[in-house]
Amino acid sequence: MATAETARARITDLWRLGPSEVVALVGAGGKSCLMDALARDYEAAGRHVVLTTTTRILAPGPEGRPLVVRDSLPDLLSSVRRLVAAGASASTGGSPVVGAGLDQQGKVVGIDAEWVRAFRDVPGVEAVLVEADGAAGRPLKAPAEWEPVVPSCASLVVSVAGLDAQGAPLDGAHVHRPGALASLLGLAAGEPIPASALLRAAVRGYRSHVPVGARFLVYLNKADRWPPTADLEISAAEGADEVWAGRLSPDVQMRCLRPIDQAPAAVILAAGLGSRMGGGRDDAPKVLARLGQGTVVGHVVRAVVDSRAFGDIVVVAGREADALGRALREEVPAGGYEMVRNLHPEEGMASSLRLGVSAMREPRDLLVALGDQPLVSAATLQRILAAWAEARRRGAAAVGLGTGGSVLADGPPGGIVGVAAGDSGGVGPPVVMHRSLLPMVLELVGDSGARDILRRYAGRVHSLPPRGGEALDVDSPDDLDHIRGLLAEDGAAAG
Repeated sequence: MATAETARARITDLWRLGPSEVVALVGAGGKSCLMDALARDYEAAGRHVVLTTTTRILAPGPEGRPLVVRDSLPDLLSSVRRLVAAGASASTGGSPVVGAGLDQQGKVVGIDAEWVRAFRDVPGVEAVLVEADGAAGRPLKAPAEWEPVVPSCASLVVSVAGLDAQGAPLDGAHVHRPGALASLLGLAAGEPIPASALLRAAVRGYRSHVPVGARFLVYLNKADRWPPTADLEISAAEGADEVWAGRLSPDVQMRCLRPIDQAPAAVILAAGLGSRMGGGRDDAPKVLARLGQGTVVGHVVRAVVDSRAFGDIVVVAGREADALGRALREEVPAGGYEMVRNLHPEEGMASSLRLGVSAMREPRDLLVALGDQPLVSAATLQRILAAWAEARRRGAAAVGLGTGGSVLADGPPGGIVGVAAGDSGGVGPPVVMHRSLLPMVLELVGDSGARDILRRYAGRVHSLPPRGGEALDVDSPDDLDHIRGLLAEDGAAAG
């Protein structure tokens, strides 16, 4: 029943983690061990991470990681910045454990959940690992009303359960808050816990606490001593969530019981206010200007749909949504996309991006396309995604079309390409970004779109040289005439 198995592999690779992850660990049965294993994976790759909690965790021992406890965010940030600048965490096992203080039992007191974003944004920090739930050492639990304490900026929520709870009595020796779990699962107190109930507990207790933009997966721990039963594997394979089973020591081994579709999502932005073409030639929003047998935006949506490469396709329309919807129904009659209306396009491109991401069924890598780039073709998108598949494996943050001057298409051996194209540098849409950046997209304001995010990760952005006019957009009547001419030339050449 299992699908994919890899031994002695990094969890960061198996779970396809990216830049600026905020990983919230919830549930029971191995959160602290998982946090340590993730930190060691990042450190083995020379990356800096911050370990923290929003509840309480055991403090590191005398020979363990450095402990930084302060009761103010500025003081904590100052200490973490010094450690990162000194290179104390990467490759040394010295990633700091951060807390607001120590309690009477010597445990690390959790920080405010909204402080986590500040640590994520410290230059050089690759990930923040957050233990966001407590389980009193039990392999299974049900959360109280105030649990878990998941940061709103989380990019991944991992619900952990210990496989040693399979068949164990539903009592206080094996379950944290057994009464609540019995109610959650419809079981009687004291009866043996069915193996499939572990998965139900991990999902039902925590799925609703996952922030918009965050990925969710279930990790079943201690599979070396308590392998998942056939019933549990069947339940995982038939469920809707990504499920892994494994062990964390002495050698990490992971098995994916239920993989999920990894096709990226696409958001097409077509709600801009600078829309009237003017000049008496096309008194319509630029995305609805006539182009060949259709409209400007119709060319873009058709290319995205025809590429057959995306799990979700969201078109964000503005005040002309009714007209845009009619046009698309004629030009893309088979559908394959969802349209949402931005009621406040004057707030800028960021408002459309936020709407598009929020409309996705589940967090995925994200392609951002503009509704006024009609020469983008299915072949363009497939070329970008092929480059993304390779660059993502090497830790890239984004891949897109180069803008401005010369573009570096190939990077140094084993490296991720950093591009400074034109005076401003960077890439232009269509651009595909790693899923871990979605919380940052949801925090955007104004009209710069994702440009600031791409600048932040300029050293991990791969740029492809545009071919023909595929990077051109329609900003003026002259632009539209130029693109019409290019299409006419292509049609004549094809004929």
